[in-house]
Amino acid sequence: MLGMKNKITYENSSNSLVRKSGLFYKRQIHLDKVREILAINKDSLTHDEVMLCFLEESGSKFFISEFDKNFKECLEELAGQFPGIQQWDENLTESTFANTSKTLWKAKNLNATYHHGAKKNVPLR
Repeated sequence: MLGMKNKITYENSSNSLVRKSGLFYKRQIHLDKVREILAINKDSLTHDEVMLCFLEESGSKFFISEFDKNFKECLEELAGQFPGIQQWDENLTESTFANTSKTLWKAKNLNATYHHGAKKNVPLR
């Protein structure tokens, strides 16, 4: 998922993130539907990559990569709306050739029966 050709933009008017890949592929998530944000460290032979996964209560997932253009700028825009997101690259356990994750932000009104299917996540707080 190395995103050298991907670009992320935050659209204030619709409160959404847009991820464009090339000329024709575009994916969008409305941030008011986000229920949890995870940081995921993918460790492979060729490179390590930290991605953020925006989870909706419906189970839909939206991924952005630290390699996407405008990644850090978008996170600065989102920091007020999602406290903790600015620690995206801190405290991820480094395991050789293993994926690790942690919860950066979780909605307060999240239904107790909601599960995103990821392995155990450790909240920052």
